[in-house]
Amino acid sequence: MRRSIQLFREVSDNARLVVGTVGGAHDRTAPGELGKAAWQVMRVRLKARRTAVVVELSAAAATGSAVTGIDEVWQLGRERRGRLLVVEEDYRADRAREVDGRLVWTDDASLDVLDDPVDEIVEHVVRAGGNVEFVAPDALAEQGHIGLILR
Repeated sequence: MRRSIQLFREVSDNARLVVGTVGGAHDRTAPGELGKAAWQVMRVRLKARRTAVVVELSAAAATGSAVTGIDEVWQLGRERRGRLLVVEEDYRADRAREVDGRLVWTDDASLDVLDDPVDEIVEHVVRAGGNVEFVAPDALAEQGHIGLILR
């Protein structure tokens, strides 16, 4: 099997996308069981990546090359200055209206009110060529649940 994996890495244009391997011979393994084993490899990789992203955000914030909290993230994200947006899963901000590039919180239900400013900033950062990483709930509690690493 190691030979097969090594050969794959040598000839594949996509070898850099491989996050891990499932050891053993699986020619008789049921697809569902193989999927469970592969998902376990992926879980380990995702946990490591999420931890690394939180560390990267904290380090960048300490040097002034990142902002945290929805207000600052909104402003600099809208200015297309974001390289990496880090957001807790399931994080939502209250309804707001954008006034002079800043969020103003409101209970108003008019058409110009943003129902979910977090979703809006995710879309804006992606459209501006930035990336988005989601981390576990409360992983960014001290940073206001959202952060933006600047370009």
